[in-house]
Amino acid sequence: MLAGIAIAAAGALILGEYQFTWTLGPVAGVLFGLFVAEAVASVSRERGYAWSAFVAACSAGGLVWGGWISIRRTGHGLPAAAWIAVALGAAVAAVRVRPARAPTSSTSTEP
Repeated sequence: MLAGIAIAAAGALILGEYQFTWTLGPVAGVLFGLFVAEAVASVSRERGYAWSAFVAACSAGGLVWGGWISIRRTGHGLPAAAWIAVALGAAVAAVRVRPARAPTSSTSTEP
């Protein structure tokens, strides 16, 4: 759990130095979600709906924090590109750590 929080915090501090434009926002959201999900999946070596919700929350929180850092002195709200990044990051992270499907048997046991 700490790995996901640490990656999300470090990523927020890095992304906060850039403006969330229509080119950076969606790309950053997808990559951010993948990095957080991979960190959690690599350390915990588990998958499931609880982990999926956790990495989605970490990713969304990190992206919102990064967006807030980028606009904190402007007096404006988060741009739409930042909200798109948050949605994409959370979705990608959640899908990456979702429970794996059991392999289906291709051989039939019927006579």
